[in-house]
Amino acid sequence: MQIEKILPSEIEKESFRIISEELQKELDAEQAPVIKRVIHTTADFEYADSLYFSPDVIRLAKSALKSGASIVTDTQMAFSGINKKAAEKLGIKVYCFMSDEDVAREAKQRGITRAAVSMDKAVRLSDNVIFAIGNAPTALIRLREHIDAGYKPKLIIGVPVGFVSVVTSKEMIIDTDVPCIVARGRKGGSNVAACIVNALLYELDTSHGGKSTDNMEIQRVTDRSVIRLWQSSVSAPSADAGERASAHWDSIAKPLHGLGKLEDAVTRIASLTGTEKVCTDKRAVVVMCADNGVVEEGVTQTDASVTAIMAGCIAEHKSSVCLMAKSAGADVFAVDIGMNTCVDGVLDMHVRRGTGNIAKGAAMTETEALQAIQNGISVANSLKDKGYNVIVTGEMGIGNTTTSSALAAVLLEKPVDEVTGRGAGLSDEGLVKKRDAIRRAIEVNKPDKNDALGVLCKVGGLDIAGLAGLYIGAAKNRIPILIDGLPSSVAAYIAYRLVPECINAMIASHVSAEPVAKEILDRMGLSPVIYADMKLGEGTGAVCMLPLLDAALSVYNSTASFSDVKVEQYVPQGG
Repeated sequence: MQIEKILPSEIEKESFRIISEELQKELDAEQAPVIKRVIHTTADFEYADSLYFSPDVIRLAKSALKSGASIVTDTQMAFSGINKKAAEKLGIKVYCFMSDEDVAREAKQRGITRAAVSMDKAVRLSDNVIFAIGNAPTALIRLREHIDAGYKPKLIIGVPVGFVSVVTSKEMIIDTDVPCIVARGRKGGSNVAACIVNALLYELDTSHGGKSTDNMEIQRVTDRSVIRLWQSSVSAPSADAGERASAHWDSIAKPLHGLGKLEDAVTRIASLTGTEKVCTDKRAVVVMCADNGVVEEGVTQTDASVTAIMAGCIAEHKSSVCLMAKSAGADVFAVDIGMNTCVDGVLDMHVRRGTGNIAKGAAMTETEALQAIQNGISVANSLKDKGYNVIVTGEMGIGNTTTSSALAAVLLEKPVDEVTGRGAGLSDEGLVKKRDAIRRAIEVNKPDKNDALGVLCKVGGLDIAGLAGLYIGAAKNRIPILIDGLPSSVAAYIAYRLVPECINAMIASHVSAEPVAKEILDRMGLSPVIYADMKLGEGTGAVCMLPLLDAALSVYNSTASFSDVKVEQYVPQGG
């Protein structure tokens, strides 16, 4: 038998290559590093199916680690297995209290396990703690008792191994709202607990191939199978949190539903985020910038060079949306998702340099459309990492009301003339050219109305694709996202068609002056708050929603209740 000689530095790399090759399922991109490292540690591929990840847990875990959360283990083996150098780079301390004399003494006095007592000691550190439990189910059971009493750690890694109470203790943790990674069933161990911690640390450590906090992690996609991953990454909202928020509104000393759609918006955010304590104080306006080949058909007042000029103004914080965003306390980010030229200060995530002329052929390939959507998801992921809790959508792309109208005509099955407006102020002659270009685009490309992705590829735009991804990413990260004008609305509808659950993150800010804008929102069951005939773009209409949300939240958070003012609470009486 001949043994292949491999350099020590290449052994781990080769092991992970083999794991990737032999895996029989496609993994979620965020969970994959954890799952593969557990398989690497155990040589057990069953973990690809048995590891449970609570919603958004990887992002929350990384955020906790970046904040310097302490790590507490239940065995010296797990303690020894955690990479201390990687932890120290983030200012993280690792603890194991199992061998402490006071823990042993108290456990004997109380007649309980040292694991349970060590959890009691750990919760006294703070709530900024990550628990890595690899041996003792009693540790998980004790943690559940603390959680029921109001304690909420940042993360629980629950992977004890054994036969007695192991399965039950794991399910007890899954059945809480605490972020967790749990190995369902009997399998686990201290080595598994340590390697999960290390996998998370390595994702943040550039010396191990992870991404620094300043870099954006972009997953490369190639085919439609990724849509299933997008769908599985978005979970349903919390009905309980929404009901609590609604009940709180009703308890405030004012007429029931007196703030109308503003109350609905706050309640919607509560359901999405899973808490009635609604906060929208860190705001991001994302302006997707791209060029559209159809401009050569004379469908706009200006030529394509204006896209780059305006993107530069946004990057320099000189544009309309930047001035409005400043007054609303929002940060503005310009993203090049497909401009003809690169612009300093604009985040370069371009998929291609402008789309094809839809009047002559397809706007982009399917792979390009999928990648643009994925890039939008990556932007949302990055904003989540940076602590943003509300996203405003915007776009900059000369010719994008033409592509938006083309998409609307196909997806809504409406006549071109009914869905096509003057955009940024077209003349009668220009409007005729615009409608003619859309008719030719539909005739040439023959898009299938039942295939939202295919329609996007054939007659859409990269800015719209990027925004669609931003909606999906916002929903995945449970961040409320405000819809702006026509291109943003069409992008929202495409995202909704691809990943229906992402509708729960969307809030319609205003209805554009474009003729089809209201119907698109109606198709999604969304009702806009503002009717102001706005058509500037860039996200300006959606930014106007932020002060309204602030006003609503000032009432929600501070107004006296009926009981405070000693007035009998209003009850619904119909009408």
